[in-house]
Formats: sequence, structure tokens, C-alpha cells
Amino acid sequence: MNLSLRAKFILISVAVQGLVLWALIWNSFRLMDDAVKKNAYRLVHEYAVTLNLSLSPYASSGDLKVLNAFMSELLSDPHESLIRYVTVSDQTGMQILSVGQTPNKVLSQ
Repeated sequence: MNLSLRAKFILISVAVQGLVLWALIWNSFRLMDDAVKKNAYRLVHEYAVTLNLSLSPYASSGDLKVLNAFMSELLSDPHESLIRYVTVSDQTGMQILSVGQTPNKVLSQ
């Protein structure tokens, strides 16, 4: 098969453009995945700080039951929240506070 010089240049340019397009798409997916991961870690950190700040005063006084309303509101819309349940245990493993639907495997540990 003899291709003209023009046809060879067209084939090479199509191949190079395809390679560049593939690299751009791959890089876009990589950047989006990285941004989603960073956002998820940021949200988890914000939730952890909020929970720590709200639990600390009551944990030191031993009155975590007061937080049921706060935790219930935090978990009120499962489609909008990353948190599905909150369980606080003492040193012996006995549950002090549990809000939300705790999976069975967590309860058995």
C-alpha cells in the first residue's frame, strides 16, 4: 500500500492529536479525582473538629446524653451528610451515646 506524502502527514497528525486528546482526558480525570479526594478529606476533618469540640465539654463532665438532639440534627438528612452514625464508647467498650443507624459489625466489635 503506497500512501502519498499528504496522506502520511494526515495520518501522523491524526495519531498525534488522538494521543494529545487522550493525555488531556486522562489528566482531567486525574485532577478531578484528586480534587474530590481532597474535598472529602477536608469535610472529614471539619466533621471531626466539630464533633470533638461538641463532645469534649460533655465528655469531661460525663453527660453525653445532652448531645442527642445535636447529633440527631447532624444526622437528620443522610443524603446531605457524610456521617451515617455516631457512637461514643467508654474505656471498657460500653456504649455511652449512639445516634443513627449503626451497622451490626460495629456493634459486635
